Amino acid sequence: MDISRTTVLLQAPTYGLRGWRAFQVRARSAEFPTLHLAGWVGDQTRVCSPISQVDVLLRACLTRSSKLYSLLAPPASSIDGEVLSLWQKWKAINHISWEQEVTSELASAFLDAERTWRINTEPVPADFPTGYFAGVVPGASPKFLARKIGDKYVVGPTAEELQARHGLCLRLALQYSRLDEAKRPPPEDFVYEALWGWDLTPAEQRWMIAKIITTR
Repeated sequence: MDISRTTVLLQAPTYGLRGWRAFQVRARSAEFPTLHLAGWVGDQTRVCSPISQVDVLLRACLTRSSKLYSLLAPPASSIDGEVLSLWQKWKAINHISWEQEVTSELASAFLDAERTWRINTEPVPADFPTGYFAGVVPGASPKFLARKIGDKYVVGPTAEELQARHGLCLRLALQYSRLDEAKRPPPEDFVYEALWGWDLTPAEQRWMIAKIITTR
């Protein structure tokens, strides 16, 4: 599996895949092997079409059918029974004559990128916005919504949720520096236009613009 070529993906993910595993396969009629993911999207198992591009920093895979799979969730330690059942059926339908699991290679490439770009190696900065998790009931006296997590009610994000959200915004901001320098738009255009499909709050957008300006 060759994922050494630098790929910069900017579109918002079509699916978030969890419990995933990665496989290279070759169909009997195919000249070259193809890369596929198998895992869970919501409560449904799924096998993706052939992957054409991998962005190791964003932890995302783009298929030939232009579906973007986000792999921010870690891979499964072993293939799930229901995922395995679908995978076996998919192989039979597509006349797969050879397969090789490459989950560890893909996961290692993701970790190498995180070390290089120092993702999740430092505490979330105090200026990072938390409004993504805020829920407010309107009225004369606004009331903040609480969520029940386990046996506790929580207002605002947990430490893990905040770390994950900061990691995502940092990955997206770092995409700017990975673009060809001659073709980079102004930071504001990059955040508001190139990343328009992402579910970013105005405060997160402003934070990302400031991050880009101070690090370029």
